[in-house]
Amino acid sequence: MSNLDAVSPVLAVIERHAQTRGDAPAIIVPGEPAGLSYRHLSGRMHAVRTALTGLGVRPGHRVAVVPGEDADSAALLLGVVAAAACCPVNPLWSAAETQDYLDTLDVALIVLADGAGTAAAQQVAAAKAAAVTLRFSGEDVVVEPRGGGRPAETAATGPYPDEAVLLRTSGTTSIGKVVSLSAAGVVAAAQATVDAYHLTDSDRRFNIMPFFHVQGLVGSLIASLLPGGSIVCAPAPDPATALRHALDSEATWLSATPTMHRLMVRYVPRDREWPGPLRFVRCGSGALTAGLRAELEAGYGLPVVESYGMSEAHQIASTPLPGDPDAAGLVPTGSEVAVLDQHGRVSTAPDASGEIVIRGANVMHGYVWPPGLESPFVRGGSAGDTEGAGWLRTGDLGRLLPDGSFLITGRAKEMINVGGEKVSPFEVEAAMLSHPAVAEAVAFGIPDPVRDEQLGTVLVLRPGATLGDEEFRTYLGQRLAPVKVPRFFLRRADIPVAESGKIQRGSLAKVLADELDAAGPMAESDGRTAPRTPVEAMVKGLWSLVLKREDIGVDNDFMALGGDSMAGMALLSLVEDSLGVAITPAELFTDITTIEAMAAAISERTSGTAEGAGR
Repeated sequence: MSNLDAVSPVLAVIERHAQTRGDAPAIIVPGEPAGLSYRHLSGRMHAVRTALTGLGVRPGHRVAVVPGEDADSAALLLGVVAAAACCPVNPLWSAAETQDYLDTLDVALIVLADGAGTAAAQQVAAAKAAAVTLRFSGEDVVVEPRGGGRPAETAATGPYPDEAVLLRTSGTTSIGKVVSLSAAGVVAAAQATVDAYHLTDSDRRFNIMPFFHVQGLVGSLIASLLPGGSIVCAPAPDPATALRHALDSEATWLSATPTMHRLMVRYVPRDREWPGPLRFVRCGSGALTAGLRAELEAGYGLPVVESYGMSEAHQIASTPLPGDPDAAGLVPTGSEVAVLDQHGRVSTAPDASGEIVIRGANVMHGYVWPPGLESPFVRGGSAGDTEGAGWLRTGDLGRLLPDGSFLITGRAKEMINVGGEKVSPFEVEAAMLSHPAVAEAVAFGIPDPVRDEQLGTVLVLRPGATLGDEEFRTYLGQRLAPVKVPRFFLRRADIPVAESGKIQRGSLAKVLADELDAAGPMAESDGRTAPRTPVEAMVKGLWSLVLKREDIGVDNDFMALGGDSMAGMALLSLVEDSLGVAITPAELFTDITTIEAMAAAISERTSGTAEGAGR
């Protein structure tokens, strides 16, 4: 097993750049051109390692990190990756699912980034591990205890000595599946991104992906630094501000989900010299349709590439950049790609079709949760072979093309892609069935032109039970992240099944189309509650601006009206700029979900400020 005297692959990269180009910028914040140099970043990473050692963290321990989206969070994550197995936590998870995740992984320590917000401490309060905030002061680290818990040194270590990152994916259990990535695998995945897009020390990535996401941590942060380039960290921007920051910071590329791109491309600045140094944009974490590609290329005026990857193996393939050899499909960049044909054999023959399987240095160790999970790997010849390197089953269907590229033709898995976030229907169903009024429930995806899919549900209530939409959303919001709370609820006497008696989620949206149209958030009555106070009127104006609709009542739910994370960021930015009140994303998606609630919170907080000033 390694020890802290051994330099991790990620730290070795940063140290090499610190020695050869120490004053070059590594991490940049909009409005601060100097940023964090490689020399200072190296110093901070070493300081984090030292602090973790002093807190009892040993090689092989798992350390949870609740990050923000700022430069300090980026440096903190890199420091943890260099010292232990880093387990990023989504700040929008509920306290219950966060506790399940942390206790299941038996983390030795919970680290809160200074930029994670005040709600982060409450999110992890019930976990059995101790929690601390690590705050940078120059290149030093200040440790602030946030909660008790068992000593870090008593925690178990993971099964893989070189485990560096653990990422949660969707699955059939309450916490889904947890992926274990090695340090070398993380660097290999980042190197695949470098190679695919010919990144050099002159490139600068503008980042809007969260660091708990594989595209944010590996495909953005580490991939940008690997060749000696830089990354711009822009916390929670609205679409217009994001593109202005990208231009001002002289970024050369940016990447986002299809949903984010759909929103951002509308705000390309026309009053300035666009696109500046930007040379391409990348679209990942969701399918890029031909129509959206054309829309983005016309709107951005830049080449648009599509990447294909997953938490289990980042940067598997990509469409080529201009100047690269033409290809009819996705070109493998980080993995070997084959298909598992109808006979269960791995095939690399042109025109072979089946489930896409991959292997390579960027592929995960395996799943560390849930226990007893069937191996996702097959061996060289077929699923029964024991010879040859293992091929990872992706769950996607595809066809290999004669030019060496491949096409994705469908999805074998039942994940629901809500704006680039993969949602497990099983996890949503478990939360719904925990309500005493619900006898049966099924979750399914509904095609959506902006978010890829929306989350719909069919509910069968227990005899005599009643359950309102808003009441149920509040209940689910306490147990699920906002993106997993359904937008549509249908109540029926039974759940539709196929002739075989099985539920076929893929066809439910079509079968229930008429009922969904009648139940959709657009089909609201004319009896909407109008604003009753000046504050409610001001807030309604901001909501209308962000959601681009006027038919909003003060008691309508933000997500039910079509609001998502990007729209939420834009709204919260407008509220703080216009009314001087800061509301967190977690509040918007859990407690302050209506105009009425937001106006009340604004009035309460401004009243408190005024009273404080008077005293």
